[in-house]
Amino acid sequence: MKGVVFTEFLEMVEGAHSPMLAEQILADADPESGGAYTSVGTYNYMELVSMVCHLGRRTDTPVPELLHTFGGYMFGRFFEGYPQFFEGETSALDFLPKVDGYIHGEVRKLYPDAELTRL
Repeated sequence: MKGVVFTEFLEMVEGAHSPMLAEQILADADPESGGAYTSVGTYNYMELVSMVCHLGRRTDTPVPELLHTFGGYMFGRFFEGYPQFFEGETSALDFLPKVDGYIHGEVRKLYPDAELTRL
């Protein structure tokens, strides 16, 4: 999984809770990578799974709720960073086919080893 997902998750935790909590969940997860993520690096997705689970424990929040919150956060970040992809779209559901049909193709050109989700 590309590091941008990890860096955005940690930024969400810092903004919604605190930098200290982000550090605590990193320490709890004890990721193989050491937890020093770069947006263009590639990391084992299980490190993110572990951080989400530890965040759920520390905040007493169910994992599905955390995933929903993170999905909304990421969608907003993509909208901020790439507004051109959202032109003419009226809902998130209208936008999603673009991810698999166009955006993932562009990601694959830049990062052939990227593990991409499928609709």
